[in-house]
Amino acid sequence: GKRSRPHRTGAGARLGAARAALAALAVGLAAASRARNPVFYDREGPWREVVAQYPDSVRGRNNLGTELFRQLEEHGADAARAPALVTEIRALFEGLLSFNQADYYALTNLADLERKVGAPERSAGLLKRSLEIQPAQAGAHLKLATNYHRRNRLAEARRHYQEALQLDPTEADVHNNFALLLRAQGEVDEARRLWRQGHAFRPDNSLLNENRRIIFGPPP
Repeated sequence: GKRSRPHRTGAGARLGAARAALAALAVGLAAASRARNPVFYDREGPWREVVAQYPDSVRGRNNLGTELFRQLEEHGADAARAPALVTEIRALFEGLLSFNQADYYALTNLADLERKVGAPERSAGLLKRSLEIQPAQAGAHLKLATNYHRRNRLAEARRHYQEALQLDPTEADVHNNFALLLRAQGEVDEARRLWRQGHAFRPDNSLLNENRRIIFGPPP
């Protein structure tokens, strides 16, 4: 017949009750945390769980690193949590590169982090590596062009803006940045042509609208 489950008495029953209370407390705290901050849990929590259970998960590491970088961008590099975020993000993406040195997304995400922490040379090196792997990525060309542009390496910036435009002629941010470079170098007509082209694609682009007066104003 059926075997009856033993009935706990004394110390055994008390230990079981204590364990049940701890389990309830942990679940209760987790539930309360999710209820207090559902956005944090929805975006970060599941990927933390994936990485905890499957440390080699490419998707888990990439998505957790991307979410933590979003938080870093939102709260700023000077926020109290920033150093810990930077360390964790770097570890996540460098871990992906240890699995696969040709991971395009890990390279570009790590390049974004290096830009954020003020290491443009390292950022550029990572972007160049990413373009060796996937040379037809307009986004990486734009990031590398902007990196060079900010450091006044204008010939290299121009080349990568041209590559980005050729790959994606509708990307308004390329039009904006390249137009500013050309305007500063005195190529006014071409700068205005690029600005108009970008504005036709994205009339709501905030950077284009903010820079209208620079492109169409008097020489600096």
